Amino acid sequence: MTAKNVPTKRNPIVFLSYSWKNIEEADEIDNHFEALGIIFQRDVRDVGYKGSIKKFMQKVGKSDFVLILVSDAFLSSANCMYEVMELMRDWEFDKRMLQVILPSAKVFDSDYRIEKIQYWEKVKKQIKDKAKGIELEHASEIAEQIKHHENICLNIGSFLQHLSDHNSTSYTDLKGKSFQPILNHIGFDKDDLISQLNRLLEIKDKEEKEIAIEEFTDIHPSYAPGFFVRAFIQTVSKKRIHYYNKAIAIDENFAKAYYNRGYAKS
Repeated sequence: MTAKNVPTKRNPIVFLSYSWKNIEEADEIDNHFEALGIIFQRDVRDVGYKGSIKKFMQKVGKSDFVLILVSDAFLSSANCMYEVMELMRDWEFDKRMLQVILPSAKVFDSDYRIEKIQYWEKVKKQIKDKAKGIELEHASEIAEQIKHHENICLNIGSFLQHLSDHNSTSYTDLKGKSFQPILNHIGFDKDDLISQLNRLLEIKDKEEKEIAIEEFTDIHPSYAPGFFVRAFIQTVSKKRIHYYNKAIAIDENFAKAYYNRGYAKS
């Protein structure tokens, strides 16, 4: 089976939703999945110069899954909550949502959930009060802001309740399990080739890891993500380019391999 014939479940569209105050965790999980050939939709990668942030955030509704790094900063951000509201347009949104709870989000505490609801009610009131002195020509922009915050106030309670009602794994626990629970949820079980790569990436000794991944590509010479990972762990640019070329030769539509190869050449 060539990489082109690998089942489509191996390449789900996963949107990464997070607060910039948690960029360290976002980078870590992004890099881990990227090494496996799973590329998240993410602002820093997909919103170019003069690109529309709003249009990017609306991609939430079109993705297969939305991985949310839930933190206090996330729950206090209008942009982050916009992404949540886009997700909640889907009445079966819970099947697509992959929530990861960071320590600052006390979503299992009812007092905390009430505080968050009160926080957004206060923000909405502040915007409405400021809008009273706005000139008519600016009214449409303010009206859109008010509508957005009213939507947050309307749904924040049910969103927080959903988080507290469902079994969610902490970031630390997920990291300790090599994010395997997420891989399982999006359709990868312990027998998948990508899961085998995942386990190989966890090998601490660099030489041992490189040998193990080399053996993997010898056994699966037609599996493009294997050579992508082999390229990813290289420290010498020529070797990285060589293995990205191999991945592209197997799967000419492997966009991330093209991107990384170009970066390695620069």
